[in-house]
Parts: sequence; structure tokens; C-alpha cells
Amino acid sequence: MEKQIIRINKGQHLSDLFPEGIPSNIILHKTLCGIGATTLEINTPRNSIIIEPNVPVIKGKMIQHPQILGVYEGVTLKQIADYVNNQEGYCKIMTTPESFMRVRNALRFTTKYLVHDFFLLFDECEKIIQDVEYRTKITLPVNLFFECKRKAMVSATPIEPSDSRFEEQGFQIVKVVPDYLYQTSLNLFQTNNVFTLFSYVLRAIPQDKKVCIFFNSTNGIERVIEKERLEEADIYCSSDSAKRLRGKNLKASADLVIENDHVILPKYSFFTSRFFSAVDIRLPEDEKPVVVILTELFTAPHSLIDPKTESVQIVGRFRNGVHAVYHIMNNDSQLPTRTDDELREYLAGSHKVYQSFYKALDEAESEGEQDTLKQALQTVDYARFVTGGCKINTFMYDNAYNEEHIKALYKEYDAVYNAYDEDGAFNITWKRFQMRFSDQQRKHLNEPFISKTKLNRYAFEIIKNLIRSNGEFERIQIHELKSSFGLLIDAYQELGPEKVREIGFKDKDLKQAISEAKIQKQEKAPGVLVAVHRQFKEYRWYSTREINSKLGKIYQLFKVPCDKRGIADKISLYYEAERANNAKARGWKLGKALQ
Repeated sequence: MEKQIIRINKGQHLSDLFPEGIPSNIILHKTLCGIGATTLEINTPRNSIIIEPNVPVIKGKMIQHPQILGVYEGVTLKQIADYVNNQEGYCKIMTTPESFMRVRNALRFTTKYLVHDFFLLFDECEKIIQDVEYRTKITLPVNLFFECKRKAMVSATPIEPSDSRFEEQGFQIVKVVPDYLYQTSLNLFQTNNVFTLFSYVLRAIPQDKKVCIFFNSTNGIERVIEKERLEEADIYCSSDSAKRLRGKNLKASADLVIENDHVILPKYSFFTSRFFSAVDIRLPEDEKPVVVILTELFTAPHSLIDPKTESVQIVGRFRNGVHAVYHIMNNDSQLPTRTDDELREYLAGSHKVYQSFYKALDEAESEGEQDTLKQALQTVDYARFVTGGCKINTFMYDNAYNEEHIKALYKEYDAVYNAYDEDGAFNITWKRFQMRFSDQQRKHLNEPFISKTKLNRYAFEIIKNLIRSNGEFERIQIHELKSSFGLLIDAYQELGPEKVREIGFKDKDLKQAISEAKIQKQEKAPGVLVAVHRQFKEYRWYSTREINSKLGKIYQLFKVPCDKRGIADKISLYYEAERANNAKARGWKLGKALQ
């Protein structure tokens, strides 16, 4: 596609550049979030259908612009048709991709035609490519999009699509380039333990600042909230995930709370990818939050973040600016990836086989042949890459290439930094933190099919290294490991590493050894020693009965656990002693006092 550059000055909005509205047949690369693309379309005097990636965006815009009809799950054909038929002035419909066909069907009951009477705007258009793998219906509007006489796509971070219809219809990419410095500062913290570094960063954030954490893993969010004991924390995610999380007594919602045109957030807010783009988070003027983006590859592989699109969109949600931005990430050199050539060859081979199945189905004569081939075509993974029979779904192809590009960034230690630097949306401060306990080791410790004894043996070596180092990060990690391996930590501190290895790593044996060691410490406590040495003299004989009586009283006074039937034997802890019975009684001959 041809490319055109338009300059924008500080303080200007898109309405200043396009006073008659967004032109047709362009992909508008606006570069900056919050410069009024959807607002421009809402205010442009024409009928509009604006496709937004998620419901929260639509609900937020409806509050700001009451003339909009929002269409998502639960909005009926009749409601849409009534709005169009009764609307005074221009119709402004905002819909999710999944609900777009409902709008198309509802227009049949009106005097307006989608293709001729509406301007169709696909907002945050990169989401078609990024989300199509798990949101197959996100491409539902695409065919009708190309049929419309007036249409455009827009995003601050578009990904150029490969669909040939863009070229055939003469689309241009119009890039808006700021004529001023607009970059936001971002701290790129690279580490082998994301959760420990997050704990460290959390402690350094000013107490008066709200913290917004973007982490595309509800399981990971649960772990963070539990680990950090964050009581004042809300999770913003899909409706299904919110319901599941509320069942675990966590605060979760699919919608933001908006009062007086401002979003109300608690001290800690967690957002999944549903809130990464398009949503306006307008906070009160004096609230500039700290934004933390988490990427943890070993336990949350879907938390991969594209520095050129998702990071820009995340920070762009906050219309009044941010106090600070952190992207905390790890790497995985073993992450399986394909180069463009490898992927191209793989997809070509898959398509060739799929075509042969499809041709065989067309030529199949018996019912058995037909049913078997249909089942094969439906279950093969490549089926998601085709549409309308055997036609290639170009957006799925674009998604596959994009996914491989993003994964490749997280294999090399400097690739994510280079991507940020190349894009130019941020001023990057890049730091690396190497921990003694890694995310990969944490994943191993959570493996479900390894015996507790084997896990104890593995964890003990980690704990030993952490305790010996005793740095700030190590103390954070020891605190984390206490919840699952507190017994091992106690064993190390009470018994020492050699004794632990001698005993073995069964919980039962360790508990017994720790108990015995603690009793021995109590028995040799300074107060006990002084009391015993006052009651008994060196180089004298004492009857067993007398020793039992005196030691029993001392142990009772200092609350030392003991078996009263054999307490006299304990005298050997305090003196060199040997049994020495006489004709009258059993007893002990004491020698030199022991300290």
C-alpha cells in the first residue's frame, strides 16, 4: 500500500487534520493514543458504524456520547432497528465485531442500507490480526467492510494486513507524525524472576500512587495477589473469568466503574488483554498511576507483549498521563519459533494437504468416505487457516507471522529492547536483574506429578543458596518459598545442610528431627545451664531419684519438654557423667561440668 505522512502539532487533534472527517479507503496510523479518532467519527455529520474490539470501550464511549447506540451481547434486532428508524440526526452505532452481523440484519428493517448509507470505521484494527487466533468471529465484518462505499481502519499501532483487497481498492496508509517530542519514559526490567522483581518494584512505588498492572493471565494475577497479600485489589477481565474469580472471593469485573466521567480505581488494579487497547481510563487530574506490564513466559505464555503495539496501547489508556511505566519481563532461549521462510514452507505444506482432503471430499462417492473426510477437515489444526471452503484466511496467516515475530523477541536478551528502541514511542531505561531463584525453577517446583520428596530435594538446593547469599532479592524469595517449603527452611536453620541431607527429604523425618533439635536447644539454653550447675556439683554422686526431682523442676520452670520417666539420663548433657549404682540406690557419678 502507498504511504502518506501528515504532521500534527502539539495540542492538535485529528479533527484539526481532517475537518470533514476521516477519509475513505485509508488505514489511519495515528501514532498517538487519545487524539480523537472515534470522537471525530462520532462528531462527523454522517451515519457511522464504528467497530470496537471489546465491550468496555463501547460502554465508556456511551457515557461520554449519549447519542451512541452500543451493540453487544443482549442488544436485540428490534432495539437496533428502532434506534435507526427513530434517530433524529445521524446514526452513530458502535459494535463489537461479534455483534456486527446483528447490526447488518437489523438494518433490513429500516430504510437505510449498510453499504451505501454508513461510513464503516474499524477501530484498533491491529486486533483483527492479533486476536483472530482465539476470536475467530472478529473477522465477521471484513467482507462487508470491503463492500461498503465509505470505510476506513484506524489505530495508533496498526499492523499492515496482507489481504489483497486493500491494494485492489486503492487503500493508503496515512501516518500521523507528531512535530514534537511525545515519548513516554519506560523502565524495561529484564530478569529471570519476574514475580520477585515485581515485589521489589512494588515496594519502591510511592504509597500515594495507584498501581495498574497489565498481565494477560488470570491465574498469574491470582498468584500475585496472594503472594503480595494485596487486599485492596480489583481484577478487570472477561465476564466468564470475572465470575470464576469472584467464586474464589476475589474482586473481579468485566466493566470499569465510572463516576462523573472519571474511572474509579482501587489501590491496585489488574487488567487482562481485554483492557489493553481502546478503553479510555480517565482518572481525576491529580491521579497519575504507576503502570506495570508483566511478561512471564514459563507459567503465563500468553503474557507476551508486543512492544510496538500493546505497550503503546496500554500506556495510551491513561488520558491524563502516568507517573511511571515498568515492563518487567523474562526470556526463554528455548521458546519454539519459526522464521518467516520456515513458517511460509510449513503453511504451504499444510495447505497442500488440506486441499487434497478437500478435493477427495468433492470426489467421494460413499457416505463413509464423505463423513470421514468431513471429520478430518474439521479436526485438523490447519482448518482455522482457511475460510469459505479452501480459501486462505489471510488474517490468520498474518496472525501466525506476527506471533512468530513476537515470540522471537523473547528468545534473545536484547531483542525486546531493540524493538522498543526501533519503534521510538518510549524513552527506554534498560536494566537486567539476575536472580538465584528463577521463574523456570518456580515452574518446576509447581509440577503436579513429582513426588514431594523429590521436590524437597530440588527446593533445598535453591533454599541453601538463597539463605547463604542473604541479599534483598534473596530475602523476598525466601519469604515466597515459605508458603510451600517452610519445613525445609526450618530444617536448614535448625539442623544445617549436612544434617538435612543425612536425614533425607521426607517431611515426616524432617519434622521429627526439627522437633528434637528444638528441644535440645531448649535443654542447653543459658538459663537452664545456670540453674542445673547451681543444683549439682562437680565430682559428686547423686541418686537417680534426686536428679529426676531437681531436673524436673528446672525443666518445668523453663518449659522444656521432657519424658519424666527418663529425665535423669539428661544429666549427661550438663556434666561428664557415668552411671554408678550403690547398695542403696541407682545413681550417677558426675565429673566436669559441660557448657
